[in-house]
Amino acid sequence: MKRGHRAAWNDRSSCCNIGLLSRRIASRASPDASAGGGETAIDLAQLQRAVTFVDPSAILVPARILRRVIKRDRGLWFLRGRTSRRLDYTIAGAHLDAIVDPEEVGRPATEPWPKSVTLLAQPDPEELSRSDSGALLTRVWRQLFRTHVRLAILRMIESAALDATELSTRMKGIGTTSVLEARDVLVEDGLLRKDDSDADFYREFASAFLDMSYFAPVLRSHCFPAIENLSSVEALLARDVDGAGLLTTTKPPGALLPADKEAAGSRGPEPDPSADEVPWPIPDDPS
Repeated sequence: MKRGHRAAWNDRSSCCNIGLLSRRIASRASPDASAGGGETAIDLAQLQRAVTFVDPSAILVPARILRRVIKRDRGLWFLRGRTSRRLDYTIAGAHLDAIVDPEEVGRPATEPWPKSVTLLAQPDPEELSRSDSGALLTRVWRQLFRTHVRLAILRMIESAALDATELSTRMKGIGTTSVLEARDVLVEDGLLRKDDSDADFYREFASAFLDMSYFAPVLRSHCFPAIENLSSVEALLARDVDGAGLLTTTKPPGALLPADKEAAGSRGPEPDPSADEVPWPIPDDPS
């Protein structure tokens, strides 16, 4: 790596908020609902139905509850003086039961938690009021996508398909300096602890890198400047994660990639191509 890369990263390490920058880029292609652009609004109940349609174990929760769960479960509260910026977190239902009262998130007290639960930070009231349904659906799509990337790699590790030798190969493929730099980025954003293992790093890195690859590709060079060959990293990750497949399976009805939003905005709204199979908005559960 060129020495200038590291210096450049040190100069801007405090401002590469991956989640914030990604959302800003994605929002450029999405009209403001308050501007009268013809986009439909969506409420939290509808958003939760869209999430449940994709992943029944995922629930939207207030950001304060998500922070509490992370603090208790992983200790990711203040890292280098910063609050964790994680917008999604997967936890065992038994562990969650000791931290969160089900009624706090609108869940019946008598209903047990699933074996594994994915918590997604719900949009705050201001974001909910000013964003159209497409933007909010894309937001939860990204949260679900990142979660399932991590889960895919975790399954590879647990099955020994990605053992210590293979993991070492992945680290070398990314590059020693690039790994060190990427660790700094993820620690700075509260997505990783300094003492986390290479397996922890690889899960978080794959989640962030693939998220940017599909939803905000321009950010990859900004947040990971030491990686000179982005295509080689994509190929490396493809050995463990079917990114395109997960992109499809985690997509809520009505969500669009930023490029699709720009195209749709230039020619007016079009029906969802899967509308015959999945109606949107998703109707209320008759039960």
